[in-house]
Amino acid sequence: MVEIEAVLPQEEEEKDTVAVETTNNDEEETNETTTATSDTITSDGEWKELMGKDLMMKVVSTNRTAGKEPESIEPQDAVLVNIEGWIAESNKDDYNTYDDDTHSNKNDNKKKLVFQRSKSWLIVVGEGDVLPAIEMGIRFMETGQTALVWSHSKYAMGPGTRTIESVTVPPYSNVMYKIQLLQKVMDTSRLNPYFTIQKALTRKKIANDIYQYEWSSTPATCEQAMNRSIRLYTRAAKDMETLLQGNYFQNVEEDHPQRIESRQLLLDSLNNIVAVYLKQKSYHKAKLAAVDVLQVDPHNLKGLLRAAKAGLLDPASTLEEAKAALDAAEADITYKNPDEEQQLQRLKVLFKKKQHQYKTTTKAMFGNKLQSNNNTNCNNNNNKSKEDTENTENDDDKDVVGNDASTTTERRKTTNKDTSDKEESKNDTETTTTTTTTTTTTTLTPGEDNDKGVVVEDEEKRSVVKDDFRRTQAIAAFVQIVFPMILFVLYRYFSTSSASSSSWDDKKDHQPFNYQNFLGLWKTHTNTPVQEEKEEM
Repeated sequence: MVEIEAVLPQEEEEKDTVAVETTNNDEEETNETTTATSDTITSDGEWKELMGKDLMMKVVSTNRTAGKEPESIEPQDAVLVNIEGWIAESNKDDYNTYDDDTHSNKNDNKKKLVFQRSKSWLIVVGEGDVLPAIEMGIRFMETGQTALVWSHSKYAMGPGTRTIESVTVPPYSNVMYKIQLLQKVMDTSRLNPYFTIQKALTRKKIANDIYQYEWSSTPATCEQAMNRSIRLYTRAAKDMETLLQGNYFQNVEEDHPQRIESRQLLLDSLNNIVAVYLKQKSYHKAKLAAVDVLQVDPHNLKGLLRAAKAGLLDPASTLEEAKAALDAAEADITYKNPDEEQQLQRLKVLFKKKQHQYKTTTKAMFGNKLQSNNNTNCNNNNNKSKEDTENTENDDDKDVVGNDASTTTERRKTTNKDTSDKEESKNDTETTTTTTTTTTTTTLTPGEDNDKGVVVEDEEKRSVVKDDFRRTQAIAAFVQIVFPMILFVLYRYFSTSSASSSSWDDKKDHQPFNYQNFLGLWKTHTNTPVQEEKEEM
């Protein structure tokens, strides 16, 4: 990848340059600063108002190549700039009061709190890729100029903060920017993708700078900055997506260097959007952004890992979604990158914790429901016993587990005997019934033992047993009733089609259906013994 570079004239090349010296007349010294009326500010050493007293600019030096006229900057022009920024309460903290080597104030040894140093940014004027103070300053400069732009906080970072090295910019800080306009860059996007790629790279570089230095643990102070970074990543991704779908790459090979670079830049921008949402704890948005990454590259490991993390941390996600993303990441990981392997292991631990938490919550929910039902039944039984007799203690003993083990054994024998009598009476009437066991109403907690070791079944286990029983009954009904009927219909169909040449009157005289033959057909089909209908009852 070839980067756009601009080399400034060196000291030994001063013979090829013309230095434009500042001239200040006595009349100009007495005049107050006024708002700039021209598109460019050409005079050096004089503060000009760009947006009143809140945004001011001063040209400090001008370097131009001999024989080349300076160029003014218009909207939509692309320029290459260097930017340096420091905290400045007023425009008095300008460039001339600091030493370039030590960054200390020459008058009171005050340190210059530099919070930004950016090199070779490709800026398109009017597209809002940089802060308004910087973009407005570039708009009123010429090529080769170096200017100071003092800005009120509302045209800079506003409530945001920025930390680099040991310097932290407090919220609502006034700042000073030193902008060095190197050159104008021609837009060659109609001829080749080089310019578009460089512009997208700068947008990604600016967004990375915001993400790295302007993040704050307090969401209110960094929300504006994070939104700027997301907007820049989104623009870079859209530029690369449009470029990849354009006509230029339709006529080149798949392994073309610019195609590979464009696709990688697209994936990086989309992945960084997910990272910003994760840092903001917007897990649902992060999960949706991860889907965009996987649509471009389903096997992108970074996208899979971040999708799994977003799925695990998103309250609206299910365990199935999180596990699917985690399994996909585990299938594609090569275990060659220790960082990715460690991240995968941490996600596995997080998944196990979430799975355990889900089970605990579900069990507690069903347990509370069972406890509430038991308490309600116990209260109803107590009310009935009070109406029937004055001796409530004897009646209550019938509804709870007794303290005497022998009484419990006799009660179980009586229950089993009553159940067997009911089964015999139902067999005499040739009806199939299911035996039910009476459960004793208690106020015990599900899954715990009482004083005599009687365990109360969990509601969840009971529901599973009931579901298994119903499933078994449904399968048995299908095998015994539905499937034989299907065979019967098929038998009638083929037997009728074989006699299609006969008339309808002849069909009326056909032999009645032989049930024994049908049982033989069923036996031949299943190769299993079949009993008569009377034997099954």
